[in-house]
Amino acid sequence: MGCASSRNGEYLSALAKRFPVNLPSIPGDVLLAGELPKQAVESIGAQTRGWLYLNAASDPNFFPDCIKSSGTQLQLLPFNPAGVLQASSVALLVDAIHQLPRPLVIQCSNRGRSCACFLLWLADMYGYRRASVEQLAIDLELDVPFDTKQWLQCQLPAVGSPEPLVARSPEVRQLHDGETCSFMYVVHCLDSKEAIIIDPTSELRVQGLKLLKDHNLQLKYVLFTDHSKNSDSFVSGSFRESFPHLEVILPEGSDEHADVYCKHGDSFSFGSLFLEVRGTPGYTRSSVTYVLNTKTARFAFTGYALLVRGCGRRISGVGDRQVQRLHYHSVQEQILSLAPDTIVCPRFDVQQRNVSTVREERRFNPRFNSSEDYFIQTMESSISVRPLSARAHPTPPTNIALSEVL
Repeated sequence: MGCASSRNGEYLSALAKRFPVNLPSIPGDVLLAGELPKQAVESIGAQTRGWLYLNAASDPNFFPDCIKSSGTQLQLLPFNPAGVLQASSVALLVDAIHQLPRPLVIQCSNRGRSCACFLLWLADMYGYRRASVEQLAIDLELDVPFDTKQWLQCQLPAVGSPEPLVARSPEVRQLHDGETCSFMYVVHCLDSKEAIIIDPTSELRVQGLKLLKDHNLQLKYVLFTDHSKNSDSFVSGSFRESFPHLEVILPEGSDEHADVYCKHGDSFSFGSLFLEVRGTPGYTRSSVTYVLNTKTARFAFTGYALLVRGCGRRISGVGDRQVQRLHYHSVQEQILSLAPDTIVCPRFDVQQRNVSTVREERRFNPRFNSSEDYFIQTMESSISVRPLSARAHPTPPTNIALSEVL
């Protein structure tokens, strides 16, 4: 099975070089096609199991018999980004990509609409906001025409839910403050209504309290991914008034007061959910990442340890190579070792990219897909990070002992 899968992947890559077809590295089994000659459709159809056609059935370049001759499942859903589309029509496009078997071809006239539908599907699957989708389009080298890109931008806020992560997992809500570029997370058990807040900010305090009240949630824990100045007094002045029995949790080694100090290997339960603590020192020596499994997804709340295509950097840590080495290896071993589809939820992003995945960050994060020496170099200077195409293959990390800080 493994050899057959490998040969199939190699054949798809070869097809992408011969014909006007893109094979995005994520997820690696979806081909984005423009207009294809009949012979190409026959060749590609023999290696794929699903085919979504976005032009009209009357298109002279539509060859349904060739597509279906090898058992490929064909679905026809014509659409025009310049026209007016109902939300239900957009949902049909996204659902078709979800349901059609892999490998899958999405075909239109020039690949622009294929790329747009592909990105809509990814947004629906992982809860990306607009900026995250635009970043992914750049990293995957997808060329979306200007008018199609405008259509895509208009559709993205409407995909799934106004709260982008809820469609993926109804237990998880992400709040965003545009002034500070910060994210705060409210997670709750659907059955018990017990809730936690991860990395609260004063700017999102009112919004967080309203969300808890509107959904009749009982706040059990407020957790921080690293030490936070005046964390207890901040919570005391807001959340404790409404939830006097809540507990504030900080990483062990923090200078601030907390009800509970957590360390690598700890876990916290609220209702039927569990939050796993993973030590990820580097941004601070006490930084942690919280990992959550729901019925439909896995999340890593990474604080500043891992951001979308980057990481936090403290001026006080510049020049301290031990701290930088800890940062590099803790992210490699405790976050990037998680399942590829794990949704990475950062604490901050100046470009408003709200989430990523472990698969994306392994491949595209320029600080962590290269060597430890290169990581240290970028952390110690203000040099621009080289694009992926300019770098050699990543150097596998060498394990180091983290026992002193975990």
